[in-house]
Amino acid sequence: MRFSVGLWDSLFGDRVTIEVPSRNGQVIKRQVTKRWLEQIQKEGKAREIKEPLVRVHMLNPVGNTTQHWKIGQDIDQAAVDKFRDPESGDIYAMTSFENGEPQVHLLKRDLWEAARQAMDSV
Repeated sequence: MRFSVGLWDSLFGDRVTIEVPSRNGQVIKRQVTKRWLEQIQKEGKAREIKEPLVRVHMLNPVGNTTQHWKIGQDIDQAAVDKFRDPESGDIYAMTSFENGEPQVHLLKRDLWEAARQAMDSV
């Protein structure tokens, strides 16, 4: 896919990095030209997300996923401040089941890594 408008824009256009969510919940970073981004936004094919989001790495017995939670709706700001990893800015969580009901637990990254390694070894 082309991420520029014409040859001149491709060679000399100002570039920006955008983050695009994929179907599996991952975020893909792409370099595009400003002109291309403006054109796509005018056509209604892309929009800037203004809500504050945080990327959440979720350990799950069914399979690990990456999700984006809205701060203030899916997670409160106090939890973000307490559990956000200082290096990546991400949140790490794990789903467990108690009495057949899923329970989400927020973890510090080092505990999440230990839990992931334990789950991978099973």
